[in-house]
Amino acid sequence: PPCVYPYTEFVYSGCYVDSVGSRALPFQTELEFNNATVEQCTAYCKGNNYRYAGLEYYGQCFCGTSVSASSAPEEECNLPCNGDSTQACGGADRVSVYQDPTFPDADDIAVSSDYLSLGCYTEGAAGRSLDYSQWDFLDEDTMTTETCLTACGAKGFPFAGTEFGRECYCGVVLGNGT
Repeated sequence: PPCVYPYTEFVYSGCYVDSVGSRALPFQTELEFNNATVEQCTAYCKGNNYRYAGLEYYGQCFCGTSVSASSAPEEECNLPCNGDSTQACGGADRVSVYQDPTFPDADDIAVSSDYLSLGCYTEGAAGRSLDYSQWDFLDEDTMTTETCLTACGAKGFPFAGTEFGRECYCGVVLGNGT
C-alpha cells in the first residue's frame, strides 16, 4: 500500500568494509541489479522496517538493523550505480551505507549504570574499535564517562567508550583486531 506519510531520504553514513563471509548488512534484497539506484534500495529497506540500507558493487542492495563492519576510506566506495551513474554504489568488498533519519531512537535503552566495564582496549587493526563518534553531539570540554555511556545508551548502542579523556565513541560491535 502507499505510504501515508511523506518519504524522507536516507542520510549517507559512510563507506564500510564488506565481504561474502562477513556482511556489514545481513539481508540482501532481490532488487534488479542492472537498474539499481540509492532511492530504490533505501525505499525497499524502509518498506521492510530496516534502519540501514547499503549498496555495493554497482548496485547490490542490502538492508540491516545495524551495521556490523568497520569503516573504510571514502575513496573505496567509488563505483557508480547501474541505474544512476551520478550516484556511488560502494565498491569491491565495500558498501555505501545510508541511515533512515526518521527511524526512532530508542529512549532510555541504557544509562551509564547499565553498562559493564570490559576494560581497556586498543584500536582495531583495520579501523576504529567503535565506529560512531559523538563529536557532533557532546561537548568535549565537559566530557565524562557517564555522559558518554548515557548518550550511547539513549541511541541504542550496546558498546560505548571514551578515549583521550574527552572523546566519546559508540558502536554495535567492537572492530576487528581490537
